[in-house]
Amino acid sequence: MSASVVFGLIGSRASALLTRVTIVVVTLCLAWPTLAVAAAPAPHIYWANTFASSIGRANIDGTGANPSFAITGALPFEVAVDGQHMYWATPGAIGSAKLDGTGVNNNFVTGLGNNLNGVAVDAQHVYWADGFGSAGGPGIVGRANLNGMSVNQNFITGHDEVTGVAVEGQHIYWSDYDSGQIGTANLDGSDASNYFVNASNPTAIAVNSQYIYWANDVSATIGRASLDGSSVNPSLVTGLNEPKAVAVDGQHVYWANGGSHSIGRANLDGTGVNQNFITGAGDLSGVAVSPPIGLTAPAVLFKLRLAAAGPRSVAAGKFAIYRVTVSDVPLRHARAQAAKNVEIVITSAGRLVRRVLVPTLQSGRTHTVHVRLRVPSRVHGPFCVTAAAIDKNAQDVIAHDCAPVAR
Repeated sequence: MSASVVFGLIGSRASALLTRVTIVVVTLCLAWPTLAVAAAPAPHIYWANTFASSIGRANIDGTGANPSFAITGALPFEVAVDGQHMYWATPGAIGSAKLDGTGVNNNFVTGLGNNLNGVAVDAQHVYWADGFGSAGGPGIVGRANLNGMSVNQNFITGHDEVTGVAVEGQHIYWSDYDSGQIGTANLDGSDASNYFVNASNPTAIAVNSQYIYWANDVSATIGRASLDGSSVNPSLVTGLNEPKAVAVDGQHVYWANGGSHSIGRANLDGTGVNQNFITGAGDLSGVAVSPPIGLTAPAVLFKLRLAAAGPRSVAAGKFAIYRVTVSDVPLRHARAQAAKNVEIVITSAGRLVRRVLVPTLQSGRTHTVHVRLRVPSRVHGPFCVTAAAIDKNAQDVIAHDCAPVAR
């Protein structure tokens, strides 16, 4: 079945800067068998299986668990993921691999201390928690670029025993086991505070757009506080078995039960607890969720509109014309940024037709793409075109719209 696509780009001036956001226009036949096209790669749960020298992985619903998904050949103690790679902390180094488990590199960042207790990643950097520093002194938070270069082992200093690190929006957070505190600083390391949240024996930390979560191996709990340090709840989830790590996505909080070799899960408010969400995971010391939803880059805020530019009723074999309008929301939000690297991806019947790059979306500006597509003759019922704005870095659908053509 053939399809013709004609693009027209209308909008602000072209820019050499391009973003990590994809606008996907998918043509689907409701009654015609097609290959399903996912808006974003399916998310997974990853964990560090330390003494098996591997990274485990399972589907986000807990099925398909494989404790030896990626063989590292080293001892991974923590794990973090972004839209393309996984990273782990091992004595003296940060390792990395592709999300499919290939391309293992145990020397991604080297020359570090032997007490690495945490790893985190955002759109520009990978971070690590060194419990006692490379010289055996106070704990530190280190940082390097995503290519493994520009290593700064003393990015943030002055801690007791750092046991975890997490990043969200414009801030970095860390857990300090000895002082029993959660610390925070700006992403550039400035305005550091070692006494942001009184957490009591935090062994690991995770953040989303609203809350800080931490694991406490003494009280066997998951604690939670608001991002501003208020509303502290040290016992959001109780009854854990030697919690070693914690992770969070848009719906759930996850933790590694070191004593029972299982991964637990609960709703973000602490309800719906399942201590054995994944069993037989091995010697657990880290857990992460991929793709990370909305955690690794400042938010790119959009309005997206898809509408028929021609007649709403189009006969089979004739052309339907659609207009996709994408506008960047004025930057009133503290975490918003202009959209760069916008890519239009057109598919028909589940098959890729063409990719087109469009200019940078400045605050309040719009771009319009016209799509001219032949309606398949075998379609019975409405022929629907769907548009979605996808943050490629966070792998998060942030806007979508659909316009059916009646026949």
